[in-house]
Amino acid sequence: MTLSLIPVLRDINERGRDLDQVLSQYITFVKPAFEEFCLPPRVWNSRRVLNAAGERVSVVRQVNVKMVKFGLQFKATLENVTNVRPLGEDFRWFLKLKCGNCGEIPDKWQYVTLAESVPLKGGRGSASMVQKCKLCGRENSIDILGDTITPYNAEDNETFKTMVQFECRGLEPVDFQPQAGFAAEGAESGTPFPEVNLLEKDWTDYDEKVSESVGIYEVTHRVVKC
Repeated sequence: MTLSLIPVLRDINERGRDLDQVLSQYITFVKPAFEEFCLPPRVWNSRRVLNAAGERVSVVRQVNVKMVKFGLQFKATLENVTNVRPLGEDFRWFLKLKCGNCGEIPDKWQYVTLAESVPLKGGRGSASMVQKCKLCGRENSIDILGDTITPYNAEDNETFKTMVQFECRGLEPVDFQPQAGFAAEGAESGTPFPEVNLLEKDWTDYDEKVSESVGIYEVTHRVVKC
């Protein structure tokens, strides 16, 4: 006997209910609640196709959108600095995002921040960005996992290290553009450098406390599935 039959038979045998009553309750209350709160988010995806008569019609199909986590790994050569990190909740992660349904990658950069949150349909929480693909029409989302943000330190020099993770539904980050908003500090002096711009993939400054140059060079990245 399967576990799923046990509560049904108990309702019938011990509580004096008939099968029709049990099935009616399941269809009316249990099944909708399970689909609403337990199943992964689903969206309706439509495409325009030609039928046998040559007429353009819409074909609608239901799509289950799975949650996938991606890690953004950072790599650079550090000179006399450590604790390279995004500064503040308004830091902008500039990404190029691929639609997992049709493969579309918009040309423009899009950014997500911890400071912005958009509710998901069906009351399933929120995400940093919710958007509808312009090509296939599917609604996708990406959320920054704030507790995964990790600084890049002197001991990480010239090695890849995951700096942040994203929780994605229907989207895949395929490229990253570092810009302004990073911060760092002197490796020996602790001198703060709160305005680090990595758009050019290189940054230099001077640490007056220890009379030495500091820098971040050859910034690169990669995206990995967690």
